[in-house]
Amino acid sequence: LVFVAEHSVAIALGVMFLAPIGFLVLTSFMTSDHTLTTELWPRSWHPENYAEVFERTPVPRYLLNTVIYAVCATGFMLFASVPAAYALSKLRWRGRSLTFIAIICVMMLPPQVVTVPLYLMWANWGLTGSLWALILPMLAGDAFSIFLLRQFMVTIPDEYLDAARVDGCGEWR
Repeated sequence: LVFVAEHSVAIALGVMFLAPIGFLVLTSFMTSDHTLTTELWPRSWHPENYAEVFERTPVPRYLLNTVIYAVCATGFMLFASVPAAYALSKLRWRGRSLTFIAIICVMMLPPQVVTVPLYLMWANWGLTGSLWALILPMLAGDAFSIFLLRQFMVTIPDEYLDAARVDGCGEWR
């Protein structure tokens, strides 16, 4: 009883977050007619619903699309964002502060502002409905990623870079 009293907020939050998941699991075993009723517990259990999902939809293809997107978008984002963050954090050049402010301003743009122009551009290039429309924007980097990587790289002591230069490393190494 003392345990329940001490952890009552955690228990309430746990129930609050797990209840919708339980509802979804119970609903997945119902017939389609039964899901729209007010009853929470299935009258009859239908585990064949799961087999039907895999028969009607190409789930493996969807999984492959997800993996392709995740790997390519992450790789392209890192390919573009890491050098930009390094240049903003460790190299001294004119306009660096202004560029950093511009990147922060881009972060403040809501995604809805660029959605329509991006769609029109992809439609003109014939890329709507393909994964490339999602992957290609990552070639330009991501403002939030550049910001986070820059903030991390600022914490790396410049002495490490000086020691690497003494040992013969260039900026790319």
